[in-house]
Amino acid sequence: MRRAAVWCCITFFIAVFPAFAQSSDWFDALDGEPCPNDSAFTCVTLTVPLDHFDAGNDATIDVTFGVVPASGESRGLFVTVTGGPGSAGIALADNYSSYFDGGIWENFDVVFFDQRGIGLSGGLDCPNAITAYTVVSARPLSPEGEAATLEAAQTFARDCQAEMGSPQLLGYINTEQAIHDLEVFRQMAGDQKIWLYGESYGTQ
Repeated sequence: MRRAAVWCCITFFIAVFPAFAQSSDWFDALDGEPCPNDSAFTCVTLTVPLDHFDAGNDATIDVTFGVVPASGESRGLFVTVTGGPGSAGIALADNYSSYFDGGIWENFDVVFFDQRGIGLSGGLDCPNAITAYTVVSARPLSPEGEAATLEAAQTFARDCQAEMGSPQLLGYINTEQAIHDLEVFRQMAGDQKIWLYGESYGTQ
């Protein structure tokens, strides 16, 4: 059912929005490289401000985008923002896009990306803390269970941050900053129009 809804939305985008056809010459000028695991996507890494909202902060962070340029004249960027937060969009790109209609590949530059801190854009992770949290059997069905669930969540938050080892970055790993990362990419791609599909958390 989810896939059917996605394709209905995509078909709507193609049918309703007018074509602002342009070439994908911008892509040819980029210093991209094949994405991992024999992906059909080319990975492009941009250096963006760590804090888009503080002009006085000159710190930066790298964010990686996976791109397949349109096979025909491009109508713009078809960007998929995957769920989570915390899922790596580029790792899912080939599987997700295998269901795309051929018209998407012909008419749009297809884009997935790893939001800052995730996957190829920083790789912050805490597998040990996640494993410990998932085996907790507490359920908030009683006062005692609620207290145990709260304790497990607090333990996970503390242990995950310690395991990632980059506490200075956490204040900048958020949706608002990610939106501006995507805007930097859009401008780099020639101020193209974006068709955005957000899945689950990606709707934010």
